[in-house]
Parts: sequence; C-alpha cells; structure tokens
Amino acid sequence: MSEEQCIEREDRFDIDETVYRNFNIKNKINIWHDIFNCSQAQVGDTLLILNQRIDTPFVVFKRLWEARPIHVCADGATNRLYEYLQEQQKFHELSGDVIREKYLPDFIVGDLDSITDDVRQYYSERGVVILEQHSQYATDFTKCLKLILLNANSKTFNNFLQNKKQEENLGIDSSHGLLDMCDDLRQHHTVLPHRVNVLALGAIGGRFDQTINSITELYNARRDNPEMTLTFLTDTDIIMLVASGGTSIEYSNPPLLPTNKVFRDYVLGNCGLLPIGEEVIVSQTYGLKWDVINWPSSIRSGRVSSNNRFASRDKCYIESDRDIVMNIEYYPDKLAEYVSM
Repeated sequence: MSEEQCIEREDRFDIDETVYRNFNIKNKINIWHDIFNCSQAQVGDTLLILNQRIDTPFVVFKRLWEARPIHVCADGATNRLYEYLQEQQKFHELSGDVIREKYLPDFIVGDLDSITDDVRQYYSERGVVILEQHSQYATDFTKCLKLILLNANSKTFNNFLQNKKQEENLGIDSSHGLLDMCDDLRQHHTVLPHRVNVLALGAIGGRFDQTINSITELYNARRDNPEMTLTFLTDTDIIMLVASGGTSIEYSNPPLLPTNKVFRDYVLGNCGLLPIGEEVIVSQTYGLKWDVINWPSSIRSGRVSSNNRFASRDKCYIESDRDIVMNIEYYPDKLAEYVSM
C-alpha cells in the first residue's frame, strides 16, 4: 500500500474539476434532493418512524412526510407519532383531529406490545393497516423493512392488501408471515423490480443496544437488500452507510433559493467517517477539511475521522475498500427556516 497521507484544506475551496472527473464514482448522494426534498421519489420510498420521541420541527417533519409516498410506524412508534401530532395540534391551536387526520401512517408493524389500546383503536378505525408479527428472530425495525420491500415488490403481498382487508392481520401469519414472504420473494427474484429509499426517524438514541441494532440494520440492508437505501435522521445528524468504492456526496445550494444562505454553510456542520465493526482502508477523500489517502481506520486503533467537515463548496469524494458509516451534522432550526423559503 502507498504511503498514507492526511491533507489539511482551507475552510472553503473550489475543487479541481479535472481531478474530480477522473475519480471512479460508483455511487452518488445528494443531501438536499435525496433526503430533504425527494423531488424524484419512487413509489415505494418510505418514511419509517421508530420508537423514540419525535422532536423534529414540524415544518421539517411535514416536508419529510410529504416527500415520501409510504409511511410506516414500528409498534410503539405509533404512540410517538400520535403524541407528536397532538402537541402540534395544541401549538397551532387547532381543535379536533385536524393534524392527526392529515398524517395517518399506511402501516403499523410489530409485535404490538408497546402500542396503547386507545392509539391502536384510533388508527384502526381510520383504516390504517396494522400487521402483528411475533417472530423473535427479527426486531420490529427489521419487520418494518421487510414490509417496505414487500409493499414495493411483492404481488402476493399486494393481493393480501387488496383482497383481504377485512380479515384479521390481512390473513398473514402473525408469527413470521412477513419474513416468510420476503424469503419467497427472494427465491423468485435475484434482483427486485423496484428500489426503495427509506428514511428512518428514531433509530438512534434511547437504549444503547437498540442503537447498535439500528447501525447493524444499515449493514444488513446493504448486504441483504441491495435494492434498499437506508438513512437515519436524528435531532442532530444524518447517518448513512457510504458504500465501498467511490462515492460522490453533493450538498450544493438548491436552485431558486437565496444565495446568501448557502445550504452547506447554513444548515450543515461537522461530519465523521466511522469504521464500525472492522477496519476500513479509506483510499482517498477529496473535499473534506482533513482529506486522507490510504488511511487505515478502525475503532480498535483509535484512528477515526470524527470532527471533520465539508470544505469544498459543493461536493466531496470518498473511496474506501469496505462500507463505512458516515454522520453529517445538521442544525434543525436552520433547516426549518431553509425548507420554509
């Protein structure tokens, strides 16, 4: 391996396009368009809500919800959605179920040991599909991801959805029906017909074991469901898995927005490249404050690129020999202003 390097850049600089064009870019991520705007959303793109308190500014939550056609709650997350919308209703001084009626999930999935009876009844009466799944070989998070794939790709599942709405649990086995249907789908399709992009709220935080399980799901989704892109949004960070090979991450200013509030400068903060689970050789980065070349990174060695940040004005390049977790800090209040422009 060639000599490792760490290069400190200026706080803001324009990349050399002739250099950038020579990179082997296999993947592209656009933070504004792929996460906050979703201007080209697919039919199966999903907002997944997990069981943590929702503190997202409502204007941001509204944007995330409206940008994705499918909405799924994992068991107790349904309580969180119900409570969050109730708070927003009081804040906006609206009576009745004005806001809650507008934000009904399409599916509630899990062993249903956390959702309260009154919340379950509320959503059941309004036609939300509630799927009980008791398999102990998968978390509620995993069951939701299986449901999302089936909803976008399985004719069998959609037949249940269309023809058996009056049957308990859609006629699907409540033990491990979704898992079995996903296994069957994989047996008939080497590559699934439709890709899905999933943005998950509430994946990080709370119990540490659940946080680690969420990180595990990033890797599982990449390995087992290559047609799925999974991203986490917390109160402070965007968290994603940057695939091995070369990836271009774009964060340029969206068109038609004021140039005095540049998206990168106004909304985004620090970032990190986090080699969770195994050593990752970061072959090259270009566009960060501290770029590296041939840099072995692992938790065990203590060589982790935290407190880095985007220095290039509009994009950066990351190449590594294995998938690596990346977090990107953002400022919720400033994002709320931005999406309101």
